[in-house]
Amino acid sequence: MSGPNPDAFQRALKKFKASLDPNLQAQFSQTSLSDVYSTIRDIQDKQATAGEQRDIRRLQAFIEAMDQFGKVIEIFLNANEILCFVWGPIKFLLTASIEWKSIFKAAWKTFETELGPIITSLASRRALLESEKASASLYEINNIREKISSVYQEQQCQARINRDERHRTYMREIKVKLQSPEYQINQEISTESRGESQSGQWIFEHSKFEPWYDSSTLGSMVLYINGIPGAGKTTLMSTIIERLLKEKRSSGSGISVVYFYFKYSYTRVHNGFLRAILEQLISQNATLSGQLFDDISDIEGENLRKTERLQHLVKEALETSRISFLVLDGLDECPKDETEQTVKWLLSILEEQSAGSTLRIIFSGQRDGVLDRLLKPYPSIPLDVSATPAHTQDINRYCAEFCTRIQEEFDMSLELRHEILTKVMEGAQDMFLYARVVLHNLMNQATLSDLKKELQPGTFPKGIEDAYNRVVTRVLEGPVPRQKRTLQLLGLIVAAQRPLRWREIQGFFCIDSSVGEIDYENKRLRKSCKDLCGALVDVHQDMSESSVSEDLIRIVHPTAKSYIIQKNIINLSLEHAKLSRFCSEYLTSRPFKAGIGHEQIACYAASGYYGFLDYAVQNWYQHAGYFIEVSDELDVSINSSSFESLRALLIAFLAQVPDTEHLLESASTYTIELYKNLAKDDRERNSQIEMELRVTLIRQQIERLYRDGSMPIEATTSQLYGPRLTLKCHKSWCSYFTDGFKTTEEQQAHLARHERSFYCPQEGCFTSSLGFASESLLETHRTTWHPMQSDPAQFPTRSRKKYRNLRAAVISGDIDAVEFALVSQTLTSESNTKDFQKALLYTARQGDTAMCRLLMSHGAINPSSNLFLEALVAATVEGNLETVKLFGSQLGDGIGRDCGHRAFLEACEAGHLATAEFLYDTSGCHSDTKSTALSYCISNKDTGMLKYLLGNGFADSAGSSFMISHALECGWTDNSIFKLILDARRASFRDVSRAIEKGAIKLAEILLSHGVDFDDIGQIKLVYHAFAAGAKDLVALITNIKPVFNLPPLFLFEPWFDLENAYLHTPIRKLIGNSFLLSQEELYEVNQLAKKSEGFVLEKQKDFNRRRLHQELDDPTIAEFQSQGRDILECFYWHQAFQLLRPSLVYRLYIKLERMGREKAIAFLSDKT
Repeated sequence: MSGPNPDAFQRALKKFKASLDPNLQAQFSQTSLSDVYSTIRDIQDKQATAGEQRDIRRLQAFIEAMDQFGKVIEIFLNANEILCFVWGPIKFLLTASIEWKSIFKAAWKTFETELGPIITSLASRRALLESEKASASLYEINNIREKISSVYQEQQCQARINRDERHRTYMREIKVKLQSPEYQINQEISTESRGESQSGQWIFEHSKFEPWYDSSTLGSMVLYINGIPGAGKTTLMSTIIERLLKEKRSSGSGISVVYFYFKYSYTRVHNGFLRAILEQLISQNATLSGQLFDDISDIEGENLRKTERLQHLVKEALETSRISFLVLDGLDECPKDETEQTVKWLLSILEEQSAGSTLRIIFSGQRDGVLDRLLKPYPSIPLDVSATPAHTQDINRYCAEFCTRIQEEFDMSLELRHEILTKVMEGAQDMFLYARVVLHNLMNQATLSDLKKELQPGTFPKGIEDAYNRVVTRVLEGPVPRQKRTLQLLGLIVAAQRPLRWREIQGFFCIDSSVGEIDYENKRLRKSCKDLCGALVDVHQDMSESSVSEDLIRIVHPTAKSYIIQKNIINLSLEHAKLSRFCSEYLTSRPFKAGIGHEQIACYAASGYYGFLDYAVQNWYQHAGYFIEVSDELDVSINSSSFESLRALLIAFLAQVPDTEHLLESASTYTIELYKNLAKDDRERNSQIEMELRVTLIRQQIERLYRDGSMPIEATTSQLYGPRLTLKCHKSWCSYFTDGFKTTEEQQAHLARHERSFYCPQEGCFTSSLGFASESLLETHRTTWHPMQSDPAQFPTRSRKKYRNLRAAVISGDIDAVEFALVSQTLTSESNTKDFQKALLYTARQGDTAMCRLLMSHGAINPSSNLFLEALVAATVEGNLETVKLFGSQLGDGIGRDCGHRAFLEACEAGHLATAEFLYDTSGCHSDTKSTALSYCISNKDTGMLKYLLGNGFADSAGSSFMISHALECGWTDNSIFKLILDARRASFRDVSRAIEKGAIKLAEILLSHGVDFDDIGQIKLVYHAFAAGAKDLVALITNIKPVFNLPPLFLFEPWFDLENAYLHTPIRKLIGNSFLLSQEELYEVNQLAKKSEGFVLEKQKDFNRRRLHQELDDPTIAEFQSQGRDILECFYWHQAFQLLRPSLVYRLYIKLERMGREKAIAFLSDKT
């Protein structure tokens, strides 16, 4: 027997290599047995975590045999490479099978959609043929075929609609969880800035771009485009992105095009970049959206947005596309460490990418040292004359086209046009931005004479800074009021945290936040943004899905912003302070006060006052942070007012105000402490700042006014809100807060997702649209209703035990026995409707949803019976949401709805929020029982339930007095509950008085700070109660709300009032001074007089009591005051007070009382004088 032929092995190996992709060849050649074992361990660990383990040890015999065979080959043939091409394919197949399984699982929904119409069509054909085959004529058969074809087309169309709608639904949920930064608007603005110009087309014929773009070649996968600031890199990137997107749409699936524009304003740049490109990859792949929807359905948004998880998801998403093009611009505009992190991570993906997918990346930025070092090995295209003359020609072409427009505008000669063109091209020096700014500035000149002056040798700009200087000089010349408005507008645009809509800018100028008023007609800007700011700003037409086109304003280029700040044209620190103060005053002004009625909200809405709401609610925190950082550099007056307004906002909206009274004397220190206690994460901060409920109530009223047609769509409304109603999310951290939904149904479904953000990914499940409040509830549901098919097989169980009747089977808890009893129909005479319902009641009490479903499927349901109500209530009290939802599907109208009302109250009392939400959405609540629901959650101190009820208008049926008094009786010490109530309803005088009586002084201060209406008598009573409680600060607060002028002299002689102590406290002295207009010397005289006459007053009081006992009260003075309805003892004190005072003081009191209009008292005092 001959030995092994070495040539045969080599020929087989060579033939096998020839059939492989070059990337797979390289991958297999490096694989060893240890790599296979490592892959197997990884697969086992992953399967164990997911509960999907397989008997992978079946491979063990093959691997051991191949290992021994390989050792023999190595010894006899002295060839190590051959075994690599055994272990490599094994590793590849193991990995591919796992990945293919997950992709197939996600893709099957798409296949099901495509195959569904075909299956339905086949069934239709069969039914038609079976019904017509006996007597069908040829003509009838043709009709049948046409009908089938028509039905098939309709089904295909409906399937596409369903697929697209499902993809949109998935994308909405994914977008909410990712919260990616805005990326589309940057591409739209850059594309619009190019207009109809063909600039940038040269790049597609460049020798270094073509191999990068051609996926069929093995050219470089990285291209580095660099240039000086303003060279036109962003414009060029927008051209490339536009071409790639266009070709993707024409070529179909298998290609992904993603992009990102890095900006100075972004925080956590690398993380934001990952979220943006992941959203784009998912939006371009319906299969991927379904797969990721399944993956993220049980993941908290905060966990999903962690950088490590995002990197993993992005890598998986990139592998699903045959080729992915990634274009990144402005990498030099973000922090260097973030730039380095992003570039290194992307380069590592290129090294690891599989053979089935290809990633091509363009990096664009200026040569700042970081990009040069990291991208040195890769091809680059510098945008300068020497290296890229085509780019210079592009700038010259742009200049020529623009000069033609200038020539037509000013009707100038060809010579002058040529002069302009020559000067601009010479000054541009490869800087696209220079040409653009200079040419726009020339176009904006008022006369031909002004234009010629701009061309003079000493005036025409020599560089980009000179160009900006000429623009600034032009826009700031003219009357002082115009200069003031221009600077104010520039300051707003430069400091804004995002591009502002023109209507938001108009709102900013028209609103007086300090007094809570708006004057649209007199204060709105009559000149456009371009008229006022010229070439320093860009105006972009923003077209969102839910609204019409709007003007979006932003600074023309980061270099323009730097110039404006460096030249002190705008003080950025001061602008942030001003915006912080404006937002704080705006959000605490009267139209945002807690408890104002719907009619008042409607009035303010019609005036346009809420036009700046979106920006102020989302960005007050950022402006406050900038202001605090630079507060030491600012003037004392702006510092003081900004800190005071910020302090007022924090106290008004914070759910928990820390007890730091020792810092009250320093407003700035106290404010900074409050601010630093806030979370940096938007979502977490939203739970600390109770602004959401107030925004919700305002927006609901605005939406109602639009729908009812009661809001006039006139100039004010359309200019400050837009001509069309936009339905938005009420959570400020959500990406749908400013751009919303087309229909109310979409909006409500979205809002429900926020409250129940864990939803079942199983298509067709009744909870896929309702969701769960926590991850644990979702997991319980999935375990119960959707056990994984990979669960290990169960051992056979013993034969089913037979039970005497249905009741016994149900009590046993054996669902198989119950099903057997129901199906076999071996039940006794007890198996009537009542027995069914008793069984259902018992099962509901046990919380067995599966058993309930089984019984209901066999007829154990009658919403009009008391047993059904008891079963629903039992499930509600236990908080078994799945069972409640099961019953909820049977409620309907009439009696069933009444059952739902009852169950809703039980859910409120038991404190099961998710159950209460479902029942309220299903059945609502009677208006006369809403106060009962509120009393339950107040008694239970359930703030979550209370917030939900108040957000649904329950306060309209109860009133603040009912809720506040009930909370006080229940011993609430957490003031956050009262702030929730005040956000929904305004407090009354009685609420404050009751709080003081209960000793809740801090609560009384909160009630007053939210606004309380009271008359003079009510104010006097509050002052009396505050003094009695020893609350000196509260007295000061009451008197600051409205000066007390009508306080009677009796106030000085109340038995519990110590005049001497009162004299020492400034607020009390101010109070008395406002009452009597007495000087400090006169007050002291009254004090001494009262002390000397103390014995006299006591003696007179004894005499008074004796006279009252013997009915000898004939003094006309007492009779006069008694006729006014005063208590007789009070009248005595009045009488004694007047006897004790000197005539001069009595006369002063007479003057004051005259102003008060007390005629009888005046007559009496006149006689005394």
